Amino acid sequence: MAVTAMSAVVLRETLSDPRRIPTTRRVQKALLAASRQAGGISAGSDRSMPGAAGSALASGPADRVAGRYLRRVLERYPGDPVVRTAFRSVLGLCAPVTSLFAPSVAVLRPPMPTPAEPPTSPEEPGA
Repeated sequence: MAVTAMSAVVLRETLSDPRRIPTTRRVQKALLAASRQAGGISAGSDRSMPGAAGSALASGPADRVAGRYLRRVLERYPGDPVVRTAFRSVLGLCAPVTSLFAPSVAVLRPPMPTPAEPPTSPEEPGA
């Protein structure tokens, strides 16, 4: 639904732009840009699925480094509020994937323990 909502907003903006004629090419490029992150997240997670085939399975050195880093993000997001906030923002398509690589989120430190019980009070802002 998030991609549909973002596509609707982009479509409205593209069609109502008084400075440009809304050609088919311009509309299609805008819609592709709106859904690119969701497609990238989906395609990236499909690599590890059994039966996946094709050129998308090939990965270079940068893909391997990013994959290791993202595995560390997945290990840390349950117990680290900074990583959790960034990770949820990316999955909700509210922030670009690059925000997981920001210095404030960097997962170079050891993982924090994952809470055994759900929180009983709201998180403190900035905590």
